Amino acid sequence: MSHKGWNDPPTFSYDNLQQKVGKKSLLTKRAVYTVEQQFSQTAIQQACSAAPLTEPPKSDVTLQSTRYSSSVSEEEKGQIKDISVLRESLNGTIARYEKQLQKRALDDIQKRLDTFSLLWKDGKLSEPAKASMTKLVDALAADDYTTADQIHVRLMVDHISEVSQWMVGIKKLIAIVRTSNS
Repeated sequence: MSHKGWNDPPTFSYDNLQQKVGKKSLLTKRAVYTVEQQFSQTAIQQACSAAPLTEPPKSDVTLQSTRYSSSVSEEEKGQIKDISVLRESLNGTIARYEKQLQKRALDDIQKRLDTFSLLWKDGKLSEPAKASMTKLVDALAADDYTTADQIHVRLMVDHISEVSQWMVGIKKLIAIVRTSNS
């Protein structure tokens, strides 16, 4: 699982994700043309007399692609914590906010965290997913819900097949930390 295959989805840059939220372009609006503009003879002649393009137009814009590596550096491998340490930290986070949780929600979170632990122990999580989860748990322990949510989004996009069973529990924890600290 440490390298991507030919049909794996691309990785995305999440840096501009927060900036685009709320800006909605209205694509249902039509441009209004007057009758004179619509059937202008000069406009029709200009369109017909334009030389056909032989190559695509050139642009001054250079596109930069941000790729997240599917492998983990040696430094990041050293930072990956044992599952027992992560569970202890997650249980500490749950204990801090337990009064705000209903029993049903608490049981659901615990069940999903058990699934997470089992998959980790069985070796069914890739190194990048483990590294990201270590960072996410550290962010939750520090009540840094913004960083935790960004890592959550990355995991859901880049490693959906690995994390889909248990990530809902983590998302609930992030939401509780957010509402408690806001």
